[in-house]
Amino acid sequence: MKRTDIVMTPELKSFLSFDIGKMRKEFADQAIQDIAYCNDLKLDLYLPDSRKEKIPAVIIVFGGGWVSGFKQDGFVEPMARIKECGYAAVVPDYTLALDDCFPRPVEDIQACVKWVRRNADKYGLDAENITLWGESAGAHLALEAGLMHPETEESVRSIIAMYPLTDLDTADAQAEQCGMKARYDNPNSVLGIFMGNGFSDEKIRKQASPVNHMHAGMPDILIQHGTFDKMIPYLQSQEFYDAAIKQGMQDKVQLELIPGKEHTDPWFFQKENLSHLDSWMQKKKVSG
Repeated sequence: MKRTDIVMTPELKSFLSFDIGKMRKEFADQAIQDIAYCNDLKLDLYLPDSRKEKIPAVIIVFGGGWVSGFKQDGFVEPMARIKECGYAAVVPDYTLALDDCFPRPVEDIQACVKWVRRNADKYGLDAENITLWGESAGAHLALEAGLMHPETEESVRSIIAMYPLTDLDTADAQAEQCGMKARYDNPNSVLGIFMGNGFSDEKIRKQASPVNHMHAGMPDILIQHGTFDKMIPYLQSQEFYDAAIKQGMQDKVQLELIPGKEHTDPWFFQKENLSHLDSWMQKKKVSG
């Protein structure tokens, strides 16, 4: 750990001790591995077997409570299988909250978008067809990276967010409303670790809440959230969608609440849902 302000709580210990394993070596070996993209950070690039002239790219942002996870962990393999639908799967490591806090991880993901754009010709990628796809904490980072301070080199066409945190200030109340234990409004929680000194700063909390970053030119967004999620209340996704409607941007956001599904439910990564995500991305490419 580079930070010295972190308290080893039972929650943090649970996140760090939860071993989801590595992806299969035979799958990892399909990638061009350990490409440097920003400072000492690296990414893996999975290219589809059947390649078009310009391959659409999906940047996969793994979850892990902002404090754990890596680019070849067990959750990444089913997401990287999107390459079987004709996409290039770009899987970056990013700075975990044990080393630095918000906004550093968001800036890392934005740097990865820049890398895809700058290296599109080298790898045959479509610089104008980039999707950010994150799950859990990775979904929060994907929304932040795709919506915060948009610039040409950081812009993406679309975002897929699976069970994301969208508003730091309402998460605990919504958790209790869903019969869950409040867990976020605590500086020693994993969210508090991610926020660092910004945890108690109202302005920074709003900056770290994707619901506050909607704008007319924002990417198309697909949110999927299970109604039985006991980690992040599905009302977080509902709030984001309701805010889009209120601001007249309902055409930009599609919300899919999945009855009975839990956090990281295998359903989200099954072939049928990957095909659904593929269809949504293709539709948005045509309509966009």
